[in-house]
Amino acid sequence: MASCGLVLAACSPAYGDGVGAPPSLAADAAAAAPPDAAPELGADSEAANADGAVLPSPQLCAGSYGSIQEVPTSQPALVEASGVAVSKRNPGVLWAHNDSGDSARVFALGDDGSALGELSLPGVTARDFEDIETAACPDGSGPCVWIADLGNNALSRTDLAIYAVPEPPVSKAAPLGKAVASKVWSFPVSYAPQVAIDVEALLVAPDGSAIWVFEKVDAATARIFTAKGPFIDAVPLVLTAHGTVSSPGIAISKGRMITGADIHPSGTRVLLRVYTGVFEYRLSPGQTPADLDAASRVLVTFGPLSEKQGEAVSYDASGLGIWTISEDPAAKVTQPLHHFSCLP
Repeated sequence: MASCGLVLAACSPAYGDGVGAPPSLAADAAAAAPPDAAPELGADSEAANADGAVLPSPQLCAGSYGSIQEVPTSQPALVEASGVAVSKRNPGVLWAHNDSGDSARVFALGDDGSALGELSLPGVTARDFEDIETAACPDGSGPCVWIADLGNNALSRTDLAIYAVPEPPVSKAAPLGKAVASKVWSFPVSYAPQVAIDVEALLVAPDGSAIWVFEKVDAATARIFTAKGPFIDAVPLVLTAHGTVSSPGIAISKGRMITGADIHPSGTRVLLRVYTGVFEYRLSPGQTPADLDAASRVLVTFGPLSEKQGEAVSYDASGLGIWTISEDPAAKVTQPLHHFSCLP
């Protein structure tokens, strides 16, 4: 939630419930792909998905990240961006949503910042949308947008939920307008052991087989909770504690609170965002997102200072770059996207 922020001044195999190996790419060459293998922002990429959309094949950045590009956005309603995710169906498209206080909707953005419409979730009341992922739908029917309504700043909510909706077709040539989701999967959420926690970071396995969430807490460690599919509409979802992660970031007040997450399209890397930076975890064979402390950690960026309250992070469609966007709780104005490119 905005009131809890820090304003900076200056398809892969099933994962199970934290056990088992994530998928790996077939060739080491993909891991060593040069940064110029990524598609140019705003341009079409070079592969096609099942329904004919042109999408890139995911690759891994072998080095670090840099070469920050700012992309102004033109969606005037997106003033408290709390989550961002790259479409798995539509090339050149991202999905984003506001923090608490908005209706149950997500926005389609072009990777050039253009406003491509909004998708409403019928029958859903948005309490505190905090993160968004794109992954296979719960029934395997195609790509879905998954939304975590798990914000619990006062630690008093009993109506926590995760939602999934099919990705509709949308492009810069054919914007979405104001559309309504064709279906909504709704999963009432509780935790085991029974605890009251604030969560703003969601991961969904690329094949939709598992979910992980990360506690948002001002402490040296944060708890990880996970659940294994299948996920059945309206059936309560119990997320079970599965270890902790050492909170990355700068050890100042609220500086290590985990506010967003994303999983690489290959399933072999994880991004965590805190108020003071973005970090990538590179998993070894046999490791899952529940094992981040055992993974190799790479600093993507501190801040960035240009983002007043950063809570959103996503890999780009190529897997070689990273998107971030901030909210501005004071000015309530649309914020730009930032893209971090892979360096050699």
